[in-house]
Amino acid sequence: MLEVFLSSWVLLQLLKMRYSLIVFFSFIAFGALAQIPAKKYKWKHLGPFTRSESTVDSGKWTAVGQGWIEDIVLKEDAIYAGSIKGGLFCTENGGKKWNKIDSDTIQMGTLCLLAVDETLYRGTGVTHYGQDWGVGFLKSINGGKTWESTNLTFTARDKKPIWSVSASNSGKNMVACTPHDIFLSTDYGENWNTVYSGKDLDFRRVLFDPNNERRFWACGSTVLETKNLGVDWTDHFDKVTKGLSERDIKSISRIDLALDSNNGSRILLFFGVRYGACVVESIDKGDNWNIIYQNKYVRRADIHHTEIAIAPDNPDFIILRNL
Repeated sequence: MLEVFLSSWVLLQLLKMRYSLIVFFSFIAFGALAQIPAKKYKWKHLGPFTRSESTVDSGKWTAVGQGWIEDIVLKEDAIYAGSIKGGLFCTENGGKKWNKIDSDTIQMGTLCLLAVDETLYRGTGVTHYGQDWGVGFLKSINGGKTWESTNLTFTARDKKPIWSVSASNSGKNMVACTPHDIFLSTDYGENWNTVYSGKDLDFRRVLFDPNNERRFWACGSTVLETKNLGVDWTDHFDKVTKGLSERDIKSISRIDLALDSNNGSRILLFFGVRYGACVVESIDKGDNWNIIYQNKYVRRADIHHTEIAIAPDNPDFIILRNL
């Protein structure tokens, strides 16, 4: 039985930790679209709660600013939450109390977070409708108190927000994406090379195969796969959209991807079309794709917020997020 809900990427991260309470971080629409009534699921807002102490905006905005929580990282002893306007927050007691752990005197816009052993990585970028564009890819070795740049560095003039980052199981290989470029590091993030560029594309997700150090995916306006660290690429867009009308295909602005940790051959994609949204599945590592779910009431699965996740301990529990 397929259970589909509107939620956020945050939910998957919390499911990995098997939390009994689900956090509700960002501005999302939540509703039951399948067999389970929404009233069965109880949500609790764990924060970080807003408070007016921004040194940049002189109290004009709250500490979370105009933005929302864009990504979180779960570690054994802490949860880190990055916002697009208000900086980075940390809780060490399951969300009961949050502390702002970095200075927001420079607005960087945290779009993605990644933890590899004791190192915390942070992709920066757009803070609010293109006002600021970040400084590239940063790392911290002291829990986010201070940050240093990696060689994947940009200026505001470059207008290259880092939307997503992923690491192989060993942490040695890392991949990151801006809207038009995919970057790869094979030395724990010390050095980076461009492995794919497409000025007509808009990448929003990169994801390593947890069972293969050389294979990763890149999604956004298309679906790309490489099995040799970006030397060769396969574009799955035509197979993924097979059976859709030409008008629906042209309306797709963002495709997101989830890998099933219970089944290394299973991949799910989520995207919006003119009226509604689709979930597409492959059970053979991307060789073949089938539409398994369509719903005309799932709206605004667009370029801004389109995400899918699979619960790590229940492959039939699938989370969809739109705006």
